[in-house]
Amino acid sequence: PRRSRGACRPAALALLLTWLLPVAGCGGDTSTPAPGPEVADFALLDQHGVSHQLGEYGDRRAVVLFVHGVGCPIVRQTLPALDAVRRRFERRGVAFLMLNANPQDDRAAVAAETAGYDQHLPVLLDRAQLVAPALGIDRTAEALVLDPASRRLVWRGAVDDRLRYETQVAEPTRHQLAEALQAWLDGAPIPPADAPLRGCAISFPRRLAAPPSYADDIAPILRARCGDCHAPGGIAPWAMTDHAAVAGWSAMIREVLATRRMPPFAADPEVTELAHDGSLRPGEAATLAAWIDAGSPRGDGDDPLVARPFAPPPPWPEGEPDVVIEFPEQTLPATGEIPYVEFEVDVPTGRDLWVRAVHVRPGNPKVLHHALIYVNPPGLSPAEAQLDRRWVTGVFGVYAPGKGANIYPPGSATLVEDGSTLSVQLHYTPTGRPETDRSRMGLYLSREPPSRHYRVRGLIDTKFVIPPGARDHLVIGSHHFTEDVLVHGYYPHMHYRGHSLRYDAHYPDGRIEPLLSVPRYRFNWQFSYTLAEPLRLPAGTTVVASARFDNSRWNPDNPDPGARVRFGRQSTDEMMLAYVMYTHLAPDGAPGATH
Repeated sequence: PRRSRGACRPAALALLLTWLLPVAGCGGDTSTPAPGPEVADFALLDQHGVSHQLGEYGDRRAVVLFVHGVGCPIVRQTLPALDAVRRRFERRGVAFLMLNANPQDDRAAVAAETAGYDQHLPVLLDRAQLVAPALGIDRTAEALVLDPASRRLVWRGAVDDRLRYETQVAEPTRHQLAEALQAWLDGAPIPPADAPLRGCAISFPRRLAAPPSYADDIAPILRARCGDCHAPGGIAPWAMTDHAAVAGWSAMIREVLATRRMPPFAADPEVTELAHDGSLRPGEAATLAAWIDAGSPRGDGDDPLVARPFAPPPPWPEGEPDVVIEFPEQTLPATGEIPYVEFEVDVPTGRDLWVRAVHVRPGNPKVLHHALIYVNPPGLSPAEAQLDRRWVTGVFGVYAPGKGANIYPPGSATLVEDGSTLSVQLHYTPTGRPETDRSRMGLYLSREPPSRHYRVRGLIDTKFVIPPGARDHLVIGSHHFTEDVLVHGYYPHMHYRGHSLRYDAHYPDGRIEPLLSVPRYRFNWQFSYTLAEPLRLPAGTTVVASARFDNSRWNPDNPDPGARVRFGRQSTDEMMLAYVMYTHLAPDGAPGATH
């Protein structure tokens, strides 16, 4: 190994022994290289809401992580020197990021600070302070060099030795970061970072308090953010039935918090306000981590998860449906890739239906990954039913992990004409043993014709080609609204190479407004996002969806990085579908006639 030990920090090391991200290996002769401290994977959003995960930088020769802080004079005065190092080593395969763990620095403050100092490096916001303590970081202006291939910390110290507290010298005598990078890239022993580190101290409020209470602090978070899936019989692999179950899984909970895998709600809460927002707030994540790091204590009193256990959702969340359509039973293998199951079913009523809600009820939620249902009006040819029309006009019903019933806004409904058929697509994932599934769909009908017609519009591109190995391939879809509309929600859909997707409104007056951002899309969790309040878009507005795809080997979900990928219905193909759910408005803003 070419890694050498960094400067010893006994206090930081003692603290880190209680954390799940291990950091070890201080002291020793730097002429005898030894493996550096291991750094577990983590994922954070930057000041622009873009997701960064350490594991995605595996193609870089090194990653420099510089500790940032808004208003810190030493950070501000170090930035030019850091930028000089970046210009020298970026072309040699070194990535440069900044990390901000100050509890007082929100995204807007960090964005304003970096813009004011003409700095364009991503600043990863560790608002829950899950990453910085694990890396032994306790003050700003420190630079860390990570080996992304082995995820080891190979060096830490100051960028140079020019700055002192309240004083500075004209020129540094040592350029420690540049020296460390040069040695690392050359395979030589890394010089020790023997100069004192100077920077602004970072506050860690949760270190000062007693461990959070399981009954008063932890159980309410679990109930609010985890209960829908981790109930007995839910889609999660284990149930949060009591303290023992949660404490037994606490190490895994800590890991999925750091990588932002859980909770799986993927929308950026700082872009728009959503109904039923399942994201975990920084304070909640910090509380969970503090409790886990303290040993997951039980505390006194009754166990809230036993006294009031999580209950699985009712089979029909809107009550008994007006129409129930049963799908054919499916027999599924224990392993292997299961091709999509597709078939058509009749709507068994013999009359026009105004549908106000649709709920797909999985017969076996362990295996049914998602279901898509499309309406084929009478007279539609088979070719029209199979081609672009279904992608443009959108889905009629959706089931996916984390998605409940499709409930339309009050006073609205969608028309299913007499003689229509439903095209059903079922996607299954094996569980390791043979399974069966018989799913059903319930339709809830409007008792009278609605005042507004509920519509779905797909912003799509079916002609794209993603080159082999492409890290950040952009695909754009759009739709121009010629009438005033009320937008009620969004449903983005991509496959395994989908990395992120955002919607923006381009208004007639030239303004551009972000509508929804999904910084880290995951195919295994497909959410539709309902707005807390409908958004009015005036006639002449164009909604643009920008999807980014990662076809590289550093995407752990990629089925084949060497493939040239096109639009296709199988999950090993790719899709760019960005649906907008809306109703029409009359020109004066009052609800208009049905369109």
